[in-house]
Amino acid sequence: EAGRGVLLAGGIIGTTVLPMALLGHYEVASTEPAGALVHGLFFFAIGALIQELGFRLILFRLLEELTGTWLGLVLVAVVFALFHAANPDATAATLLAMGVGDLLLGACFVYTRRIWLVWGFHAGWNYLQDGVLGMPNSGITELVSWISPNVSGPEWLTGGVFGIEASWVVLLASAVVATWMLAWSRIEG
Repeated sequence: EAGRGVLLAGGIIGTTVLPMALLGHYEVASTEPAGALVHGLFFFAIGALIQELGFRLILFRLLEELTGTWLGLVLVAVVFALFHAANPDATAATLLAMGVGDLLLGACFVYTRRIWLVWGFHAGWNYLQDGVLGMPNSGITELVSWISPNVSGPEWLTGGVFGIEASWVVLLASAVVATWMLAWSRIEG
């Protein structure tokens, strides 16, 4: 399931970065040695695991017990967005995008009722977006990435200085995938 999560993250990132590259809005400026890939893998995998243990296995399950699945998902998405409010260049729009992104993370958990898919998605997202492609991770740009890109173009596509999490393409793709997962979860009971 963790591998499927990484593939899902890669698919959504690809729906944004590939058109950016084809339109000349994402260009590789330089690359770091391959060791940067290994460092980033461990860094993002551990960070995502800690966040998912807290947000999904503790907070969501407690809120779900108190309020039900749907309200629990929304409340955790709000907390997740606010958790990122202090990040560089965070705005009301980027917090909305983070909330929608968290609904997808929550949908991954509800779909399987296990941590592995959501952990793989979260770790894969952060690793591919920042550790490999060198794009800001929720506004954070200080981390070492394998690729150092030149990113330009409209903010609705690139997400601007906050990163592709604030892209309307990612927002739409995340909403569609989350809706599908939650609908399928409901069908399966």
